Amino acid sequence: SNRQVYLDRDWDNNDVSWNSNFKFNSVISPLFKLVVTGNYKYSENSSRGFGENMLTGSLDTNNTRNYTFYHNSYKIDGGLIYYGERVEMKGGVAVNHQIRNQVERFSVRRQMKDRFFYVNPMWSMRVTFSPTCNMALSYSTKTKLPLLEQLRIEVDEANPLNLSVGNPDLKPTNKHTFRVECNKILPPSSALRTLIYFALIQKPIVSSSRYFMETTYLPEYAYIVEQGATLNTFENSDSGYNLIVKAGYEKFWSFLGKCTFDISYEQLKQPSFIQEESCDLMTNRGTCEIGINTNFSEKVKLSMTSNTIFDSSDSRLGRGNKLLSEGIELNVETMIIPKYLVKATMKYDYCKNFTTHYEMKETILNVEISHKFKYFLMALKGENLLDSKRSNSAGSTEQYDYRRGWSQSGRYVTLIVSKRF
Repeated sequence: SNRQVYLDRDWDNNDVSWNSNFKFNSVISPLFKLVVTGNYKYSENSSRGFGENMLTGSLDTNNTRNYTFYHNSYKIDGGLIYYGERVEMKGGVAVNHQIRNQVERFSVRRQMKDRFFYVNPMWSMRVTFSPTCNMALSYSTKTKLPLLEQLRIEVDEANPLNLSVGNPDLKPTNKHTFRVECNKILPPSSALRTLIYFALIQKPIVSSSRYFMETTYLPEYAYIVEQGATLNTFENSDSGYNLIVKAGYEKFWSFLGKCTFDISYEQLKQPSFIQEESCDLMTNRGTCEIGINTNFSEKVKLSMTSNTIFDSSDSRLGRGNKLLSEGIELNVETMIIPKYLVKATMKYDYCKNFTTHYEMKETILNVEISHKFKYFLMALKGENLLDSKRSNSAGSTEQYDYRRGWSQSGRYVTLIVSKRF
């Protein structure tokens, strides 16, 4: 239960949920196993509030609400597992039934109820070619229902020039995921790993906006929109996808410790709307990461990670960005002083947007000193000790060139005392 009190409104939000599960296992034969799981969940979410216009003393309808959401969820997941000498395979299906009920009590009393029934199949297989090489393949599906807030047809007019309303015709979003992973150990002290990931997203729910050049009456909402206002709603768009390809190399050096090198490429298609016009955003991202994890002695541990990311995005309307970001993180853990553990983290981040000429630099230093007494543990922790977050942006218009600078300050020191009973 959460109660929020403001000068001009008083809200009560209450959430109640009940959850139950069961699981059944049966060994059919030495090679096959049957697994069935079930879940039932009930939740109730209520929001009641009263708002008063402090200037006029009248009811503030924008901040007055009274509604309750009821949600019943039933799920049964059945799968068959095969254990072979070199192959392990699992196939199954999840059956879902969702019942949702929304009761509005202000300003118009109404009730909205929806039911969803859907099936999500899955399949996975792991093949062991040798003691040093294996491969895993999987396919799964997932269904995401629209939020009840996205289905509400009540116009939110808190800002008359920036309205929002739901869409009762929204359909669930389906996600199909394919994954292939391969690992190879190279004796005596190195390894290779690769990953291919692809996700197809059908009917994703995206936001859509509409600008009104003149005062317009909308019969579907029984609402008059003022001139110059924008109405925001939700739509099911065309399919999108996400493709990721990764490769990594790992080696252990006696004098340096564990070293890793990873590269990846990602392509992302995000459907969207701009002023009711479909506009897909395409993003290509490349990443390179190097890591070192070593112990110089029993008293000193050191780890370092460095990464570089280049992100390029573009859309059919010519709106996109080109970003370059770099980061280095150094962690040191030592107990040079007897019985006092010292942990230090140094992190440097740099980001530049070549499209908007935005640039950000940040160096963070965190230090923690802890000591374990007989009955409790005490630690002194300092965060952001260098206080060095800075950003700059530049641009130009037909009339002038401009530059903007921004900085954030804030150092924190925390004393921590903990005891385990």
